[in-house]
Amino acid sequence: ELVIVDSIGSSYLGKDIHAMKITTQSSNKNDKGKVLITSGVHAREYAPPELVMRYATKLAESYDIDAEINWILEHTEIHLVFYVNPDGRDVAEKNPELYWRKNVNPGSKQDGCSKNSRGVDINRNFDFMWSEKGASNNPCDETYYGTSAGSEAETQAIAAYANLLFSK
Repeated sequence: ELVIVDSIGSSYLGKDIHAMKITTQSSNKNDKGKVLITSGVHAREYAPPELVMRYATKLAESYDIDAEINWILEHTEIHLVFYVNPDGRDVAEKNPELYWRKNVNPGSKQDGCSKNSRGVDINRNFDFMWSEKGASNNPCDETYYGTSAGSEAETQAIAAYANLLFSK
C-alpha cells in the first residue's frame, strides 16, 4: 500500500488524531529518510491542513507517473498529520467570530477566564523550550503554554508519534 492512515492518539474530547504515511513498500525500509509534517495546530489557521492534504493528493496520484515523486516515495517515508487540534478546529468552524486558536481543555487554572479564552496553545505546550519567550503563563492568553510541558493530549500524541518515528 502506498498510503496508510492510522490513529496516533486522541484529542482532549476523544477525537482521533490521524497520521497518514505515504511511501513505497520496499526491502530497504530502514534506509529511508523520514519527514513529519503537522498542520491544524492552531484551530483558526484553515489553510495549512488544506495545503497538506493537497500535497498528499499530489504524491499519491502522481506515483508511477512522475519520476521525481517516484524517487521521493522510494527513498522517504512522508508522515502527515492534517489536524493536530481537531476539537479546536470544530470550535473555529462553528464559531468563526471567536477566531479560536487553542485546544478546548478548560483546565484547572482557567476559572477566571471567559468561556471564549480557555484552552492551551498546543504549539507552546511541547517540552522543547516550554514556557520560554513568546508563551504566556496566563491561562486566559492565546499563547498560554499549559500547566506543564506536554500536558495536553494533542501534544502527547504528536510527541509520542515523533519519538516513534525518529528514535534510534
